[in-house]
Formats: sequence, structure tokens, C-alpha cells
Amino acid sequence: MLDFEEACPITKCPHSFIILSSHFFLSFWYFVAFVLLAFLLLSYLLSHFTYRSLNLLIHV
Repeated sequence: MLDFEEACPITKCPHSFIILSSHFFLSFWYFVAFVLLAFLLLSYLLSHFTYRSLNLLIHV
């Protein structure tokens, strides 16, 4: 497999910068989606456990 930097350095062809930035943009959106999913899961778990602990406190 050919190295991307060797085949097309940024100084020689500027369109490689666009490819790199679009790749970064995609990874950024994957990161945002991952953080949102993790936050939703965490909030669900927290609400679930606090609800159970409140139920235990009320029943005692």
C-alpha cells in the first residue's frame, strides 16, 4: 500500500488538504455521535439507579 504523504504531499497538490479535512470532518461527526450515545446511556443508567434508590428509600 502506497503512503498517502509520499504519493501526494500537501505542498504539491492542494486537493489532498480537502481530502484530509473531509476525513477529519467525518471522524469529528463520529466522535460527536459517540459522545451523544455515551451521554444518553449514562443519563439513562443514572436515572435508573437513582429511581431504584429512591424507591428503596421510600419503602424503608
